[in-house]
Amino acid sequence: MTTYKENAVKIPAREVGAAILSDQIGYAVQPFFNTTTHSISGAECLLRWRLEDGSFVPLEDYLKTFVSLEWQAPYMNHLLEKKQNLFSAIRSVTPVDVHFNYTAEALKSSAFKSRVVEQLRRKQTDLCGWVIEISEQGSGPMGTIIDDEDLVVLRNSGVKIAIDDFGVGHSNLERIANVDADILKLDRQFVANSRHSERYISILKHVRQLTDSLGMKLIAEGIETAEQESMLTDVGIVEHQGFFRGRPTSPREFLAKVRHQSLDEEMAE
Repeated sequence: MTTYKENAVKIPAREVGAAILSDQIGYAVQPFFNTTTHSISGAECLLRWRLEDGSFVPLEDYLKTFVSLEWQAPYMNHLLEKKQNLFSAIRSVTPVDVHFNYTAEALKSSAFKSRVVEQLRRKQTDLCGWVIEISEQGSGPMGTIIDDEDLVVLRNSGVKIAIDDFGVGHSNLERIANVDADILKLDRQFVANSRHSERYISILKHVRQLTDSLGMKLIAEGIETAEQESMLTDVGIVEHQGFFRGRPTSPREFLAKVRHQSLDEEMAE
């Protein structure tokens, strides 16, 4: 297997597909931490391609190809089963939300509608805690991403909707207006820029007030220091994701952390 670490390259689709079916491409799990309860409050499942030597293929080298294959046969069923197994494993240990990333285009696709929405419409399944996180990757300005009727089906099964990377690119106020979301994830850039900026801190306070008024949970991404954690907590943003409280780990390691509720403060390298 070629190691794609030196420079960003376009990996052939057949190799990405083979990695999916052989389970070389899987998921790492990163926890969310609540500074009020001092406990793990959720998890995001992140793509990882692990090579035989233990190294990882950079995500940017294959993400676009992966996205183009994800809802095609035979990869679609394999990946859905992998997600379901991971979701069930986490939820069997703790009743936290489990986030999976989807592009806006994927959610509009006929494959998603037929393979997910229509099957849930025919047979309601308990997916309480499953979060569809709408990724900025590949998306552009658009109106409603999930049809109202499809959203009813998803919500009846317990699925929640999250908007990722708020504050950059196309994840802006227009998206909040057009997507009936339950969760808003604040981009790490806002966290980093708020360190020495009263203006940014003021914006953070108003974003929190906005999400409170809309009944949305607000999660801040990219928390890497105690200073950032304290600053966000002071403005009322208590749900955090970042290296400070937990790096992405294997599902087994994540479940061990949840069982012991012992998150070490891990500093970014």
